[in-house]
Amino acid sequence: MVRPTQPISARTVGLRSCTPKKSIVFLKTHKTGGTTLARILEQYAFDNKLNVVIKAEQGSYFHFTNTNLNFNSKKKFLPPIGVKQGDYNNYKYNVFALHARYDRPVYDSFMEIDSIYVTLLRDPITQFESTFDYFGVGAAALRGKSLNKTQRLEVFLSDPLKYWTPLKNSLRLRSRNNQIWDLGVDPAKYPNSFVADYTIKRLDNELDLVMITEYFDESLLLLKQKLCWEFEDICIYLETREVAVSR
Repeated sequence: MVRPTQPISARTVGLRSCTPKKSIVFLKTHKTGGTTLARILEQYAFDNKLNVVIKAEQGSYFHFTNTNLNFNSKKKFLPPIGVKQGDYNNYKYNVFALHARYDRPVYDSFMEIDSIYVTLLRDPITQFESTFDYFGVGAAALRGKSLNKTQRLEVFLSDPLKYWTPLKNSLRLRSRNNQIWDLGVDPAKYPNSFVADYTIKRLDNELDLVMITEYFDESLLLLKQKLCWEFEDICIYLETREVAVSR
């Protein structure tokens, strides 16, 4: 299929005119289906010759995962198109779609002005189940026990803190409220209801759209509307859906 490419210009959507948004920050959370959305954004950036944050010297892993980005983190990025390496004052990007912890002032320092901020969240129960298996939390917590995946989960949940506390730090971060960890909050503070309520209100003010994994199709349509995109701009996802349905 030949992918249509269109210049970014004013478009008429329904009875209103809007200008497509070309700068998007996707706060990629773990085990929520974010890779699908990241590919859509990256394809859009490629089609429209936009600057994407790419980790320099990435080796085999191109995310920042549990890294706290700071105002010097742009030194770890490949330079934007046409910008000399090391000219950090001109390191400005249109698309960010990597795993990294959220810190709004830091992100604003390397993203273009008026970037749209989006994240994707999943039901905590199914997200935990996916994390538990994918990152080997159960295998590490119940090392030496001959159990299948379901049995490991049942044993772990019978006394979560007993099995969670001895885990190494990276597994602890990935297995307890790690969606809020990705959004910049230490889960250890969550027993404090004031911190929880304040965090929700702050994120509600700072984020332009919160997508939900269980309603991905509907969320994608809301994103399309928010960004003033055409259906062609999300066709990489539509193609994948068509293949899945045909099988």
